[in-house]
Amino acid sequence: MKILFDHQIFEIQKFGGVSRYYIELFKKLKSNKQVQITISVLYSDNDYLIINNDFAPNLSIKSDNYKKFFWGIEFKGKWRLYNLINKLFPFLVPEKLNKKLSIKNIKAGNFDIFHPTYYDNYFLKIIENKPFVLTIHDMIYEKLQNKYIVNDPYSVNKKELCDKASKIIAVSQNTKNDIIELFGIESNKIDVIYLANSLKTEPDFSGLEEKMMLPELYLLFIGNRSGYKNFGFFIASISKLLKTHPEIHVVCTGGVFSTEEILLFSKLGISDKIIHRDADDKSLSLLYKKALAFVFPSVYEGFGIPILEAFSCGCPCLLSNTSSLPEVGSDAALYFNPLIESSIETAVSRIINEPELRTTLINKGYERIKEFSWEKTAKKTFQLYNEVLQRN
Repeated sequence: MKILFDHQIFEIQKFGGVSRYYIELFKKLKSNKQVQITISVLYSDNDYLIINNDFAPNLSIKSDNYKKFFWGIEFKGKWRLYNLINKLFPFLVPEKLNKKLSIKNIKAGNFDIFHPTYYDNYFLKIIENKPFVLTIHDMIYEKLQNKYIVNDPYSVNKKELCDKASKIIAVSQNTKNDIIELFGIESNKIDVIYLANSLKTEPDFSGLEEKMMLPELYLLFIGNRSGYKNFGFFIASISKLLKTHPEIHVVCTGGVFSTEEILLFSKLGISDKIIHRDADDKSLSLLYKKALAFVFPSVYEGFGIPILEAFSCGCPCLLSNTSSLPEVGSDAALYFNPLIESSIETAVSRIINEPELRTTLINKGYERIKEFSWEKTAKKTFQLYNEVLQRN
């Protein structure tokens, strides 16, 4: 069985849940002697692909060509000039070279199933009668457009791809339900295949704790904080608690704080209580392990890999009671309504004041994480591929 994957997500993400999913899938499929995989990518700065470069042996690290253009000198019309040169000399643009390789491999037809890694429909006119499988990671744009998300250029082709795919993988039952509701896709065309955790629990953090300079007691917020992630509302909801419990802080990863966030912290009078830390996998593991709790106040998620990361590190989870989060967390988490301040405040207050609740959640988390593994993900994906080939 030959599976062809394309370049898309390895251009879009330097790191992130979707590209990690594909790398973990590649790793597990590679151990299956019945499967041969090809990944059409020449240039990428994706951390996971660079580390696992045996999947793309000819990979070159994609640099930011715009930053290098005229050696970082800014001038009026620079962006237009840069784009014009890219149009005139497309062979210099890594993204176009990646797509060119994907198109070449699709046209060659030396595969049984094509599995695009995101939602560009460039391949529909050239794939002919070959089957393709599509993974839908969430329906965030379709559910929240015009409220939290104005435009998502990557998702505009999603419905067409769902209509034409031989089979669809949904990463949660909630996502499957959304695909059926919003796109009108038949239920039997969609298989739910859960994601898993890649974070390793480190046996030794010697030196790292001192280097990271973490507060003794803190709540943990992971990753992107914009829009539907609901970070600002969460912070406002617990601002009184942070003042009445001066020993409690909030530690955040992801990008540095924006001007708007800094102004919000100042307005609430808690500027000294919110801390940012950069985190690779090892330091992320430490952040989970030392936290009072991981808080996920998102309005919508397609799955929620950080929940599994927290479970694996013995970190209690406080989660929104929306979308896929209760499906993933089950009874191993404490839930709140992400749109009601008092609901968030009550949940956080309980985790601060009830140590026995923390212990219960930690133990339930250790049990819950056993239900998820990349081996299961790959096994079910392989079964789906077989089903597609038998029907085709």
